[in-house]
Amino acid sequence: MMLLLIVCVLCVSLTVPLTLPLFGSLCCLIIKISFLSRPPKKNRPPVGSSAAEVDIMLYDTSSLLKCQVKKYSGLNFARKIRPVAPHVSSKIWYCGTSIGLTYDGLIASANFCRNRFCPTCQWRRSVKLFRQNYECFEWIKAKYPGCRFIFLTLTVRNVPIGSLASRLADMSAAWNRFSQRRDFKRLGLLGWLRVLEVTRNAHTCTYHPHFHVVLVLPAGCWLPDHDWWLRCWQLAARDDSILFVNLRALDGSKSSIEEVSKYVVKDSDFAGSAWVSEFPQLYTALAHVRCFSPAGCWRDARRVLGFVDPDKDSLTDDVSTGGKIKDFVYLYNFKMFACVGFH
Repeated sequence: MMLLLIVCVLCVSLTVPLTLPLFGSLCCLIIKISFLSRPPKKNRPPVGSSAAEVDIMLYDTSSLLKCQVKKYSGLNFARKIRPVAPHVSSKIWYCGTSIGLTYDGLIASANFCRNRFCPTCQWRRSVKLFRQNYECFEWIKAKYPGCRFIFLTLTVRNVPIGSLASRLADMSAAWNRFSQRRDFKRLGLLGWLRVLEVTRNAHTCTYHPHFHVVLVLPAGCWLPDHDWWLRCWQLAARDDSILFVNLRALDGSKSSIEEVSKYVVKDSDFAGSAWVSEFPQLYTALAHVRCFSPAGCWRDARRVLGFVDPDKDSLTDDVSTGGKIKDFVYLYNFKMFACVGFH
């Protein structure tokens, strides 16, 4: 018989002078823990153990330790944006404060905020996109023997924050013209994956949006040279001042797949505080922009493999095929994760 125990824990006094609308300086977390068939006592970490202490006990806590590092970055980010975006700050501050970890180190449950600017959620998206993209590579290679993968980077000129929203709209329209060109269609592409990335130049205080695209070419297909791609993109973007596109082959190795598993913005671009006043405009500019766009065989691969849109993903690991899904429950006390029970 399942025994449900509700444990009220951690009225935690925050170690930094941050006052949030609902909780002030205290955080009260309520966790419902279901005790089904617990592991033998000698194999269970004691309640209150830190992630590092549990790691010594032969449990895989690498995901939890990485999450702890990203959580620290998230707290710093939330502090900075609180004066200009308190609602977003609150979401990021409490993101990932409860983690359910399986015996194998998979994250089975978590209260991720799924915000595009949250360092913790950015890391989880990148991890999941990497795994998914690798599986898509393998699925496509098996279905279309001899096909080739080409990595294409399409750039535009840097813009100030006030022009970023309009530049993103122009880029989307330019891609539609680019993919509908007659000479582009003659390539007979099997499909593609297009990912938007936006970086910030700290020296000029400008933003650099660009597309990373993986093109899937059928076996024996003619591959145009660099100048052909540059000219096509200039015509599509209606901007002859664009002087650079990057074109190279992908071998499907894990290192090459990392290039297309990035997600929108990098938390490393937001060191310091000079960008804080720009954040509301940046947040608005990216609010309704589609950043991950598969087409053709890539979309088919994601559908067959059962992958969902990255913006709608829960960001937890798939443990449905792992058999044992009992997990350790950790709470973040704004210093570290501590084990509070078992699920």
